[in-house]
Amino acid sequence: MCRFGLIMRNISLLLLFTTVAIITGEENIAFVSDRDGNNEIYFLNVESNTFTNLTNSSGNDGKITFSPDGTLIAFRSDRNGAKNLYTMNIDGTNQTRLTYNTEGWEWLGAISFSPNGMKIGYASNGDIFIINSDGTNNINLTNSEGNDWGVYGFMFSPNGDKLTYHSTVSENTDIYIMNIDGTEQTRLTTNESSDRYSKFSPDGSKIVFTSNRNGNSDIYLMNIDGTDKLRLTYSDSSDHSPRFLPGGTKFVFQSNRDENDEIYIMDIDGSNQLNITSNSGNDKWPEISQDGLQIIYLSDRDGNDEVYTMNIDGSNQTNITYNPAVDSWGRFQTQTTVSIDHSNTIPNNYALHHNYPNPFNPVTTL
Repeated sequence: MCRFGLIMRNISLLLLFTTVAIITGEENIAFVSDRDGNNEIYFLNVESNTFTNLTNSSGNDGKITFSPDGTLIAFRSDRNGAKNLYTMNIDGTNQTRLTYNTEGWEWLGAISFSPNGMKIGYASNGDIFIINSDGTNNINLTNSEGNDWGVYGFMFSPNGDKLTYHSTVSENTDIYIMNIDGTEQTRLTTNESSDRYSKFSPDGSKIVFTSNRNGNSDIYLMNIDGTDKLRLTYSDSSDHSPRFLPGGTKFVFQSNRDENDEIYIMDIDGSNQLNITSNSGNDKWPEISQDGLQIIYLSDRDGNDEVYTMNIDGSNQTNITYNPAVDSWGRFQTQTTVSIDHSNTIPNNYALHHNYPNPFNPVTTL
């Protein structure tokens, strides 16, 4: 067998004995806007550039998050008086109420699907709850005397067996971790400052968080058991809202070190901090696309809050909502991931079709 044939056979073996994940579909966008007089959830089909009001309710709808397979949106709505948790299909059909809080002052914060999409975690009135995505089995996990918040820092671990959040149960705000059944609630930070907005790394081995333990808001990294805390930012401004890129080697974050809010990127060790928005407006609340190639964020550079996207290097900054109303809470639709598992397939024969050019000898064909 020629050298090219050996290479092609080895590639075939690699594919045959490996589970391959293929991301399919466009990363469409959902966002919240009051352009129709109250907060509604809109869907932008990127390919056709069409906007659809998904909710069309008399209340205020917001705090959106996509299910891992991209087929559902979970959201908060006060259409029945109190703030409750709902889900709907991405075309706005089958809007389903999952919780039944009745008091008008009910507060409902962050919403997050479990990695397998079967459960939804949410923060409500100072506690963390978990509920099946069909609305059954609603459980208060923390049920503490403190406030267990999750406005931006509530998150499932990548394998779905743990949750991280911040709580005031110890009088000051600290980062905690617990199992998804509420057991083993463990305090990870013990500083007399405010530690909040915790996020797991993509491999689940580390947690990034924001702390004011040095007088202003900075970004820190630690192991999931609370050890090896590392300060990553050292500016005299407010650095916060870190988000891991999918590879786990970089963050994007928000900072006002240049006198206005801008979005920065840095390496996981805190090096190579770079302003990637660089304009006179305020750019904030970055979120990363599933493929790690784009950022969606909020900016007021055109006079009011609009949803923007840009490439991960800061190029191609684009206003995607462009409306005089207030637009916010932009989220990329999760793309469908198709797994092809050939791990149990053992090939008996290898063959190359004729007339395939040989790159090591352009004259020769196989």
